[in-house]
Amino acid sequence: MKTLRRIAFRLCICLTFSFLTFRCVASTGDWSWTWLDPQPTGASLNDVACNGSNCVAVGENGIILMSSNGGVNWTTVYSPVLTDLEGVIPWQGNFLAWGTGDVILRIQPPSTISTTSLFGQALQVNDMVVISNTLVVAAFDSVNQRTLLLVSTDAQAWTTNFIFNNFNGSLLATNNGVTLLSGNAVSSGQSSILRSTNLVNWDTIAFNPGNTLQNPSTRLCSAGDYFFDFPFLGDYFYKSSNGLDWASNSVPTNFSNTQFAKVIKDQTTYHFIGSYVEMLSSSYGEFRTILMTTDFTNWTTAGTVGDAQNLTGISKSSTFLVTVGYAGTMLTAPLGTTNWSELNSVWQGRNNGFFDYMSYRVATFSNLVLILDGQNCLYSSNGIQWFTNTLPTTFYGICAGNGRIVARDSQYPVNAWITTNGFNWQMSAGLGNIFSDGFIFGGGLFVANQPNAAPIAPFLTSSNGINWVAISNTTQLSLLNFQNGNWFATSNYTVSSLSGYTNYSAVYTSQNLSNWTASGLTFPWGVNDVYWWKNQYYFIGHSAGNYGQGVLYASTNFNTPNAVFLTSSGISQLLSIGNTLLATVGDGTIWYSTNGVNWSLSDIYLPELGKISQFANRLILSAGNGIISSSPFNSGIRMRSLNNTNYSLDVWGVPGSPFSVSRSSNLQTWAGLSNATFTGFQPIQIGTVQTTNAAKFFKINSSP
Repeated sequence: MKTLRRIAFRLCICLTFSFLTFRCVASTGDWSWTWLDPQPTGASLNDVACNGSNCVAVGENGIILMSSNGGVNWTTVYSPVLTDLEGVIPWQGNFLAWGTGDVILRIQPPSTISTTSLFGQALQVNDMVVISNTLVVAAFDSVNQRTLLLVSTDAQAWTTNFIFNNFNGSLLATNNGVTLLSGNAVSSGQSSILRSTNLVNWDTIAFNPGNTLQNPSTRLCSAGDYFFDFPFLGDYFYKSSNGLDWASNSVPTNFSNTQFAKVIKDQTTYHFIGSYVEMLSSSYGEFRTILMTTDFTNWTTAGTVGDAQNLTGISKSSTFLVTVGYAGTMLTAPLGTTNWSELNSVWQGRNNGFFDYMSYRVATFSNLVLILDGQNCLYSSNGIQWFTNTLPTTFYGICAGNGRIVARDSQYPVNAWITTNGFNWQMSAGLGNIFSDGFIFGGGLFVANQPNAAPIAPFLTSSNGINWVAISNTTQLSLLNFQNGNWFATSNYTVSSLSGYTNYSAVYTSQNLSNWTASGLTFPWGVNDVYWWKNQYYFIGHSAGNYGQGVLYASTNFNTPNAVFLTSSGISQLLSIGNTLLATVGDGTIWYSTNGVNWSLSDIYLPELGKISQFANRLILSAGNGIISSSPFNSGIRMRSLNNTNYSLDVWGVPGSPFSVSRSSNLQTWAGLSNATFTGFQPIQIGTVQTTNAAKFFKINSSP
């Protein structure tokens, strides 16, 4: 495993221009993340807004995308927040976005982003609309269990216009001089819609029996001449021209389980977006859905394409309709048409279903990294430029070593395939019915394990992936890994009692795969892997009280293991980077520690997180919704705009590494500004600089 070289001080020179804009030139790249597939992102997007040819999309983990050509091409820009962004609207030629908490982002294309806060209170911004050049915000006060209606003309100074006690107002909609606020009573949970024509006097809409709105949902929006309210999984929706009188409209019977999210009107056509839910006796699935109509009677559809790619936001630029949704889904349709098309630059395999965790489908060695999905291959020699290739067959269980990558196919008997360049593959002889996920490399050998074969199956070993030799496996051990010069395997057994049963794994070690010795370590409910780090073995296991929980055990020289880390979901993998140990968890989180005992949650979250690999001084993460790559591990420093007068000084580096920052006005005399330790995988703010200051110079010294 490569370790990080000691990083000498990095110099960042920040210059002040006459118009008080800072530009920061650094010698290293940002510690950030780039989606390799799909592009521009695989993160779920919650909303999109357009103003002329400029468009902004926002989503989970604070992601912000910008387009300057109406929604055709998109770039990811730095976000000052890590929490989910739920909505975005055009505002005075720019954009405003909001999400978890009371922070509002002011976004000025092509890249400037600043933040503002609503009075610094513990408020949750739920929704935002513009009414007659006035910004109106519905924010929930969880302390006092009430909703505040806040107004502003500049998105900086706010006034409380109305207070809704015992009410959590979630969505605002405005049309024809009428404003609606939908939400739920805090005490009872009863949903309702409030109506106003002046933002001061509010009435609760009375719902009468008959063909009118009887149980309003919290999915409220406006488009064209109407307000719309969407019930959960109904075969109908409600619409109203004044917010008082509502009528129901049915949808085609084959879309009766559609959960609509939003609607927009383009010329005479209304475009409804959402997800169609298919509930069968043996399966459940969500499919993105776009329904279109001009009269709410006759409908056309853009189809239900892609698994679990529900749509959440829609907007209209000067040239296109743009809709976004789950896992980076983006579609466009030219104005005046109903011709929707996929926008993302998507790796071919993604259209055939999400990545199958890819835990054994990522392989790296000195000059090549491969990522496989079925018959599709993504490969790179530097972690920056990536190429695609169609494989001769579906591969599983890829493994790197001895200057090559070995994979198994899905045939029976199983064949091994070998490549040294990621493009040309050679098939070796059949290996038999391998029931494992693939190969393990260690001690100069590729090893294929067959723990469930009958009769007892041997270990199959090869130094080149072509010529294979069988080694007897008389105790029918299940191979774990090769660490610190030792092979590890487990023998699994069950102990039953009147109160139930418990599965155990006894750990064995060997240096030649022939002679095995019982280590004396036994783990309840099994052990999945072992990792050697800082003179200790770390075993990934399960909680005795809850199999779904993950436990990390530490042991020195096979003495009694200590449980050093407990997670709510199973631990998938361990990987060390310099002085830091990373642990990936089944719930999509990554934890890190510098001593193996005290663990911290990183800023990374990926649903269906698969494997994390180190290559070319980067991290490669595979997940159910795509693949991302980190920038180099080097530390860095930059200036970032906070508002019109202050700039943030941000630094980044390997978690757990100490650093110091100094500043100077002449590059000769330096004064210490900060001494701390990197705490996560995202930049951290260590100070602010005012635009009235003279030119300043900053340097960072870090030693991971």
